[in-house]
Amino acid sequence: MLAPVLPQLRSLAVCDSINAQVPYLLRSVVDGGLPNLKSLYIRQTASSSTRNVKIEGALWYESQDGTFHDGREGSIKRQGQASKRDFLKEYVHSIVRGAPNIEELCLISLPSLTDLVSAFDNLLVASSHRALSETGLSSDFSGFKNLKRIYIEVAATYEDEVRNKIHAHASLVLAQQSGLASLESVTNFTPDFPFPVAKIQRDPNGYPDEVVMDRGGGMEIGNEDVAFLYADPDMRCCVE
Repeated sequence: MLAPVLPQLRSLAVCDSINAQVPYLLRSVVDGGLPNLKSLYIRQTASSSTRNVKIEGALWYESQDGTFHDGREGSIKRQGQASKRDFLKEYVHSIVRGAPNIEELCLISLPSLTDLVSAFDNLLVASSHRALSETGLSSDFSGFKNLKRIYIEVAATYEDEVRNKIHAHASLVLAQQSGLASLESVTNFTPDFPFPVAKIQRDPNGYPDEVVMDRGGGMEIGNEDVAFLYADPDMRCCVE
């Protein structure tokens, strides 16, 4: 019912989406995608692979050549493989194609992103020179030509000092290796407001060479009349 209206949107918040439902919405449900969309908020929710088989769009995926696939079809083994597809590696190209003009992107409760950010804990792994294929980021991120702001959620279990260090390190690597020439900041939605913001600094050639930590609010587009930009958007605007 909402599909004909969606192309008019400037901002969209999708709450409690399961697996591939947002890429499915942008590419398969809405004909032509959402070229006018400037702000996209995605909050994922956990779901078992057996339950995903019964949920529309949860096991959908798009190959690089633009072919759509329904992961619910085929053997149980194939269904399980579709359910385990990595969001950051295997669905970004679909979001780029479906919403190419977004200026801000929020990814909350995304397991592959949580794992990626955790890898930057200097007690665990991390080298700022690791390739995108190793860090878990898709080179398809470079398709977001206008993306200025990214919003993530670094686990609150870390002490503030460690969490900020991970946040800063991950933000610099993201800026350096994603090909996002327009990226200005990466905000971490912590329990405390205002939120820590890693502001990307670039050398004279435009290469990201450091980050400066600051404080700021949540997503801006669609919230121009909101005094305090908290982490969660108004739940009334969420599409579930």
